[in-house]
Amino acid sequence: MERKIQFWLRLTGWAGLLSGSAYLMLFQAYKSLIFAVPLLIVVIFSVYLLTTAKEKMWLNPRKLLSTCIFAFIFVSLIQGLFMAIAYYYGRKNANQ
Repeated sequence: MERKIQFWLRLTGWAGLLSGSAYLMLFQAYKSLIFAVPLLIVVIFSVYLLTTAKEKMWLNPRKLLSTCIFAFIFVSLIQGLFMAIAYYYGRKNANQ
């Protein structure tokens, strides 16, 4: 079950870097700070997930849920969806 959680965390991180590249293209095209702030949020969140994916803290469903809510509100819907799947497996792992 840990490997499934790690997989979804990594997928969330890589999806964030992909959407971050879209924000970067928009920022370069329009030179507006409106695109710089979400770019920073998405990239920092994605790098955080990718660097800590193997940590034991992600086995805690409460941590996964709070990160999932943060992703839905501040980052992007696709990353929030991937975090929700990781939360599902984390909750399933906690019940075993």
